[in-house]
Amino acid sequence: MSREGKLAKNTVIYFIGSFGSKLLSFILLPLYANYLTTDSYGNYDLINTIIQIAYPAVTIMLDNALYVYLIGTNDERRKDDIIAFAVKTLFGNGCLAIVICFIINRIASISYIEWVIFWLLSFSTYNTWLQACRGMNQQKLYAMTGILVTAVTLVGNLVGLVVLKQDYRFLMISNCIAYAVSVIFLESRIHVLAYTMRGRPSRVLKKEILKYTVPLLPNQLSWWILNVSDRLMIVYFLGTGANGIYAMACKIPAILNVIHGIFSAAWSDDILSSTNIGETETYAEKIYNLYIRLLVGVSIVLITSNRFLFEYIISGNFVEAYKYTYFLYIGFIFSSIGALLGAFYGYFKMSLNVSISTIAAAAINFFINLIFLEKYGIETASISTCLGSIAIWLIRLVGLKGLVKIKITMQTKLVFLLLIPFYFITDIEGLFNNICLILIGIWCAVLINLETLKGLYRLIIKKVRS
Repeated sequence: MSREGKLAKNTVIYFIGSFGSKLLSFILLPLYANYLTTDSYGNYDLINTIIQIAYPAVTIMLDNALYVYLIGTNDERRKDDIIAFAVKTLFGNGCLAIVICFIINRIASISYIEWVIFWLLSFSTYNTWLQACRGMNQQKLYAMTGILVTAVTLVGNLVGLVVLKQDYRFLMISNCIAYAVSVIFLESRIHVLAYTMRGRPSRVLKKEILKYTVPLLPNQLSWWILNVSDRLMIVYFLGTGANGIYAMACKIPAILNVIHGIFSAAWSDDILSSTNIGETETYAEKIYNLYIRLLVGVSIVLITSNRFLFEYIISGNFVEAYKYTYFLYIGFIFSSIGALLGAFYGYFKMSLNVSISTIAAAAINFFINLIFLEKYGIETASISTCLGSIAIWLIRLVGLKGLVKIKITMQTKLVFLLLIPFYFITDIEGLFNNICLILIGIWCAVLINLETLKGLYRLIIKKVRS
């Protein structure tokens, strides 16, 4: 099988496992909009944000190291040692996290603290087991687990909000149950605990892994600042209702993350398992430019569909959220293509270089929000996120010079310019006008990716005939 064929195969596998779970947040938007108030949804989103902050501290990013180190080794004893170090550290840090959470709760009472703790621990354990699965090249099992998480979460949300008429607490419970069930399922297949019992990690191995993971902690914190700290600042300056609206605005652009998460997983497998990175350059440059054009095309379709989606499909209490999405779409494009470059830094085990770019972007995001958010309102948060994402892409692209040659072609650069005029025409009112705008967006997306679509068509015809 060719390298492109293997990449396509793994992308399809990750699509099956990831698409449902990532699309779930979009499918459930009408449910949230009609069964939760803006304050209630804002509180749920705030707790989710806190989980994202605490999770790297519990795992100290050893889940990421599991994937990077396992996928590059065939030594069974080394696998035992790597997994043992990650899992034992997770259990120890988890116990410490429980104590810290109860101490914090005594000082400042937290609603549903027991479910917050369960959510944090189940999410951390789930990610550790999932990355071990991926590091063992069990992509099909990885996909099956994604489907399981999606199904359990969807059923839990429907039962909690529609049948039992519960508040956001049941959304937390659904997440906890989904992650716990998935961990049990994975353990029954890949037996992570058996590896843990056999493993005897040496001090040298621990030092080697920590040297890789420790720089990822500020990187992860910076990603949080870049992506979700604006939620906390919105709560502080504008209130939880405004945060609920902004959180809803972030959901539609996050569809881009569905595409990115699926493809990025297959891309990382390909790059990290490469035996000669020099031979990868031409191949990677071609795929990278195609991917950029795909993201821009999809973004244009979503931008032109934006007002229609919020007014006629989501509706409820969050219609005005459409005003704040344009710069979030642009930001997701650049954060996605910047994250792809991170695979090369992972290949060279240069995690510190990754952190530098993310820290710089987080600083840009934070200070723009601090200075302008209270005065100019919610759109400031989307602009700051966009500028931070662009900074990550530029810094990482420059940082790879001398290591890997990835050239952005002139055709791809011109495609970016197509995004500009849509900022001025997406506020058009009326159902007929909205539909016409969507058709224009689809036409532009097809035009941008015409060569890719022709190649895909020829490939499908060839497969059908054979």
